[in-house]
Amino acid sequence: MLMKKGEEDKGGDLHHPVVSHEYGNGLAVESAWIGTRDYSAQLVVPSVLEFHNRFEGGIEGIKKRNHEKVKCNFRHISYSLAHINLPS
Repeated sequence: MLMKKGEEDKGGDLHHPVVSHEYGNGLAVESAWIGTRDYSAQLVVPSVLEFHNRFEGGIEGIKKRNHEKVKCNFRHISYSLAHINLPS
């Protein structure tokens, strides 16, 4: 999203990053059509949701497992680098 600096609290000047002839007609209208004629992304949404729900916990379960893996890998990397003396 694009917003003029200093206008954060107003919200009236918030624009979609990809606009054309709908610029200035409000965020909802600007976001409704971004100029693509390829509807494949919208058509596969039901299949994507079904795929996510095959995993234990659905999308929330995936996010939780990924978060735990990131934390584990962060600990592993930080412990591996603990013995390295960095220049001051």
